[in-house]
Amino acid sequence: MVRSGSFPLVRELNAFLNGLANAISTGAWPAIASYVAGGEGQVESLSAVFVEYDENGENRSLTFDLQTTDALADTVVVSQFSENPFPMPILGQSTRIRVRVEIGDVTRHFSATVRVLSNPFAGRHFAFLTYGSSGQ
Repeated sequence: MVRSGSFPLVRELNAFLNGLANAISTGAWPAIASYVAGGEGQVESLSAVFVEYDENGENRSLTFDLQTTDALADTVVVSQFSENPFPMPILGQSTRIRVRVEIGDVTRHFSATVRVLSNPFAGRHFAFLTYGSSGQ
């Protein structure tokens, strides 16, 4: 029997990330922007959240511009976790995720930082950090 107090957290994180994939697939940019810490729901804040990198894993730039195009993603793959990725104590901690977006013949790779909010009783449990606020 496996015992872990983080299983609900891992389930909720994976559900949050699956929601992100669905939102990117459908172009629901305001929904994604509403999860940016300090972004006040502004779609423009997404370019400061998602850092594009190349196939070698090297950061390219803050060029997330999917919200400015009419093309919808054919495939979106996000990080999935089987174990708690956050250091202890969990509240207020953050972890990096990766997102692969395929639109036609073009594949783009992004990374972002997800933080566990410090109030576990609030309506939402996670937020995206902007590039500057995540200490990168």
